[in-house]
Amino acid sequence: MLMKKIYAKLEKTSDVLRYFLINEWDISNTNVVKLWEKLNEHDKIMYNFDINSIDTENYFKNLMIGLKKIYSKRRYDQIKVS
Repeated sequence: MLMKKIYAKLEKTSDVLRYFLINEWDISNTNVVKLWEKLNEHDKIMYNFDINSIDTENYFKNLMIGLKKIYSKRRYDQIKVS
């Protein structure tokens, strides 16, 4: 029964995201780059939105923990990260 509920949630999520996952998207960050280049060093520290500073490994680890939490309704300390 639990697997059926989890599958239903995954299927619903898949239906919601399908449009965004199957289409190709061209995203330009030209304006963000221009803005970043205009900031002084103090503002760069204060408004840190440099994409290169994102720890992608940690980001995706936390994403997986969040998804497991949402779909299994378990507490954070009960989730084992694979």
